[in-house]
Amino acid sequence: MNLEKSKEDYPEIFAICKFFTVVGILIIIAAFIGFFYGLSQLGSSYSFAEGLAILIWSIVCGLLMPVSLFAFSWLLKLLAKIEMNTRSNEDEYAIKQEKQRGNLDNQVQFRHNT
Repeated sequence: MNLEKSKEDYPEIFAICKFFTVVGILIIIAAFIGFFYGLSQLGSSYSFAEGLAILIWSIVCGLLMPVSLFAFSWLLKLLAKIEMNTRSNEDEYAIKQEKQRGNLDNQVQFRHNT
């Protein structure tokens, strides 16, 4: 199955996938910034708890959110590919059935003629 063909048939799905991928990358970048900001806050005595909270949240959100966004994006792509593959298999099956019916019709006509 050609990925370009499924992109032509479902441009909205692939645009959503691209959006989720970009958002996931932006979250990873924000998590890195938050991680280093949290590390810098750990050094000061008055904002140790704030720095620790930022550090923990940047690790948790920086790992879980992008992974779930990437997984959802890949799931949408997979479903589009499965649908395209199913559609092509249905077309092949219909052609095969039509050929078999044509062969059967020829055999029935041959029996009636003899």
